[in-house]
Amino acid sequence: LSVCLSLTDMAERGWTPWSLNDTQKIGAFLLSFAFFFAALGVLLFFDRGLLALANILFVAGFALLFGAAHALRHFVRTDSRAPASVAAAAGFALVVVGRQRVGFVIECAGLFGLFFDMLPLLLPPLRFVVAYGRSVAGV
Repeated sequence: LSVCLSLTDMAERGWTPWSLNDTQKIGAFLLSFAFFFAALGVLLFFDRGLLALANILFVAGFALLFGAAHALRHFVRTDSRAPASVAAAAGFALVVVGRQRVGFVIECAGLFGLFFDMLPLLLPPLRFVVAYGRSVAGV
């Protein structure tokens, strides 16, 4: 089953960036701040506070954007992606405890394993972004 949607499929289904309800918009806002704080935390030599704040905002934003039940099902896996769930949780814990560099690497590996199947869904909206539009146009 292919999860990749083209822009025309998305338009036919009525999806636009503005079709989100208010809770989902807040979730998207929190996710964008999570990525901002994660990037800032890495740029400031793995600042513990910024990375922990990014983790909290990421989980809260994901839960608000996709719903709490879906977020819980996605993060607490019992199928073949259970090691990715454990790695993401261990990375979150290591960042909070104070092992930022090791925790961030483990966390990124776990999140990549959890969200790898969502990558085709993220590419079509990137075509609207000016900086990335040409680079993902052929994908």
